[in-house]
Order: sequence, then C-alpha cells, then structure tokens
Amino acid sequence: MNLTFQILLLSFLLCSVHCLPTYPPCSIYSLSPPDNNNSSDSNRQTSFNSSSKATNPDLVKSLPDYAGSLPEMYSGYLAAENFKQVFYTFAPATTPTDKFIVWLQGGPGCAGTLGLFSENGPIIIDPYHPTPQDNPNSWTKFANMLWVDQPFGTGYSQGEEPIASTVAIATSDFMQTLKSFYAKFPEMKEKEIYLVGESYGSVWGAYFAQALISDPELHTIPFGGLGIISGLVSDYETQNVITASMWLDHVNKLGLYYSNDTSDISRYFGIRNQQCGYAQVMERMQFPVQQSPIPKPQVNLSSSFQKRQADSELDQIQEAFQVITDCDTYTITDFLLYLKNHCMISYDITLDCSFDSNSDPLTTYLNRKDVQQQLHATRAKSDLVSSKGVFGNGCNYDVYGEIVKHGSRSILDEVVPELVKNKKVSFLAGALDFQILWTGSLLALQNTTWNGWQGFQEAPDQNAPSGFTLNERNLAFTLSNNVGHMAPSKDPVMVIDWIQKTLLD
Repeated sequence: MNLTFQILLLSFLLCSVHCLPTYPPCSIYSLSPPDNNNSSDSNRQTSFNSSSKATNPDLVKSLPDYAGSLPEMYSGYLAAENFKQVFYTFAPATTPTDKFIVWLQGGPGCAGTLGLFSENGPIIIDPYHPTPQDNPNSWTKFANMLWVDQPFGTGYSQGEEPIASTVAIATSDFMQTLKSFYAKFPEMKEKEIYLVGESYGSVWGAYFAQALISDPELHTIPFGGLGIISGLVSDYETQNVITASMWLDHVNKLGLYYSNDTSDISRYFGIRNQQCGYAQVMERMQFPVQQSPIPKPQVNLSSSFQKRQADSELDQIQEAFQVITDCDTYTITDFLLYLKNHCMISYDITLDCSFDSNSDPLTTYLNRKDVQQQLHATRAKSDLVSSKGVFGNGCNYDVYGEIVKHGSRSILDEVVPELVKNKKVSFLAGALDFQILWTGSLLALQNTTWNGWQGFQEAPDQNAPSGFTLNERNLAFTLSNNVGHMAPSKDPVMVIDWIQKTLLD
C-alpha cells in the first residue's frame, strides 16, 4: 500500500469520528434576506381569532435583537405525562386557512425550536444572519404552525423528571402535549392537522399519527396526513448499503465528485454488488415491481478496514475496494467521497465541515438568558444538559442514546400502509443527502404494499434535472437534486411547493 494512500486512510478514519456530526444543530444554509426587515402591520394580520390574545401569558411580546413588528407567536410549556412540561411555540397563519402543521425535529434529541428559527418559522437565524430576521419563506404564510421540543429532555423541555427513553414514552408524552395545546387554544380543534417530520422526525410523525387517529379524545380532530423530509424508513442495510452504488452513480451524473471518472468505480462496484447479492436486489427495483417481497441478502457488515498488501501502481479507487473487504458498500462510498472531499458534511455532500457548530449563532442565541425569558422558557437549566448551555451543540445526545438503544420498527412495516388507506403520506428526499440515501428509501417503498399493490407502478424520470415525483394511491415520493438533509433550509421555495402539491392539496 503506497504511503499517500495510507495517510489518506488514517485521515479518513479520524474524520469519520470527528468531522461528521451526528446531527447538525441547525441550518448551515443562507436564506436570502427580505427586502425590508420591518414588515408593515398589514402584513402581520393572522387567521387566528383568539379573544384571549391580549391576556394570554404565552404571547411573545419581544425578542432580543429583533427589529420590526414581531409576528404573532406564543411560547411556553404544555403539560405532558407524569408532571413533565414540554416547551412549545405556536405561530398562527398570516392568511385565512384551515391547515395546521406540527413540525417534528429529528435526531432523535433535536429540538423543534431549532427548526422554528432555522428552517420554516417566521423568524430566521443562521450563520449569515446572526440576528433575528423575518423569514420570507415562513410556513405561517399558508398554515398555522406548532413546534415542540420533544421528546422530553430536548431543548427547553427540561426538568427533574426522567428523559423520554422509548418511542412509546415519547408518543404518550406527545399525545398529552397535544391535548394540553388544544385546551389552551380550543379554536385549533377545528383545523385540519398535519404532522411533518424531518430525519428521525419521520418515526415521530408516523407513530404520533397512528396514536392521534386512534385516541378516543382526539378522534374527532380532522387529521390530514403525514409529511416526511429526509426520513429514516428502513434498516441500515436497506436504507444505506444495498443501493449505495446506485446513489453514487446518480451523484456523478449530477456533475459531482467522480463525474469524469466513473468506469473504474462502476466496475469495482459491479463485482462487489454481485458478490454480496445487491445486484440481484437492484434488478428487482422495477416499475412496476414484481408483486412479491424483495429478499434482503444475508451478508457481513463488519465495516472493518482489512489492510492488504497492494501494488504501488494501483490507484486510490482500487485500493478503497481492497481495504474495505466486506459488503458494507456504504462505507466504501463514504471513503470514495472522502478521497474527493476530505472533510465532507454528510448532510449535504457539496459542503465541507469548515462550518463550526460551536460558533453557530442560533444555539448561542437560544442559550441567552434574555432570549429564554422572552420565550417563557423558565424551566431551561443548562446544568441539566450541558456546560455549553441548554442547547449545547444543538441536540441532547443522552436522549439520542436512549431512543436509539431501544429502537423501533420500520414505519413502512405497518404504520404507513395503514395511514394511507384514508390519509395522505408524502416523502421528500434530497439527492445530496448522504445520511439517508434516497435510493434506499425508494427500494424500501418498492418492497412495501399499500392500498392493494406493491410499490409504485410508474417509473421515475431519473434524468430530470431537478428531480422527480411519484404519487400513487395516497402515497407520494419526491426527489430533489438540489438539496441535502435539511431541505427547508437549502431550498425553501421547493419544499413549500412540495408540501402544498403533494400533502396539503
């Protein structure tokens, strides 16, 4: 093995641990600033008619460093199970609508307040806008919005009570939180509710939706459907391993990474995919698909780097396949990307990790005592979470560890097929996302039966410049070639178009 490649391999191993975050604390993208930060009062009209607005103690009256007419927002705490208090922010729509969206952040262990200020709320903060600005692409322009810091132990949802450790506990807490919200804002019971989750928020959304439609106290609430952005839908092998070469081939066709050097990669992947049984699986990804389960190969995924003596004339691509000898083609792909970008951000492969989450202005802002006071985050105590403040680096990794340790079944096993019998479920995936491979999501969907048929029948146009949408039997899947994991931050206009056309319409 040549010395240069040994150095690259060592750097890759180190970067795999230190350079790629478990989950980004907030948006790392810039939104174009509005023409004028000072919105007129006429633009601040809302469709929410609450006679108690003036006396509601949760009304947010000001935000530090924000200049302008503050949009109508309420924040504070809602009672959950066993004396827990869950932090929320509610922002009524600015135009008349019967749509009500609950935003569910991923992680697990990342707070909805992060999404509020970095993805789709009326106020935006990011590295390019370190002080609060009006968000020209706020979802409040077409829906009433609720963000919650859940599961308990996340964000401002702190206390002496035990953190949520399972999906079942988190679901129970959310249902009680929602009931507390309706008790505080009874006018919202008439609105059609949608759950939209990002990343692990797909799991929250699916199980919360299942609980919502079966709850005897809330079954009269009109439930519209479930939106999933960059969602985790299957096991590791199906989601990220079996179709890794297909994902990289699509990236190369977009003109990225190995766009001018694909022959060797295709040849080596072809050999490995045949050896591991992945080629046979990908051959089954037809449209329409044969109406029988697609079996998953039983393979070794030790992800071990077995060093072999290699010819010094071999190139780095060939050596990548020689040092990673098992069937974990996701790790091989990770290594190949690393050879082109030594500090890649897996949430958007067009970026690198020069972004420092510790200096991110949003988490710094949310850790400020004066901000917490204005948001009524009275239970936020940094000593319960991190020496770096309540939000630390953005997420609570104790919550993450507990939820992941206990696990949950794939949402495609039963929950989604049951939901789409009467409601809409819409998926959005980004081609630039290396955390959740869109090809794995599509494979999982082609192996799922809903409303009497397995998979999508119509073939996607994978050569379309911007991506494609499949929409059949109440279930939609959209691929955008322009975004990574946090789509609302990267291309908010596209995401709004997606949610309005495939879920809300």
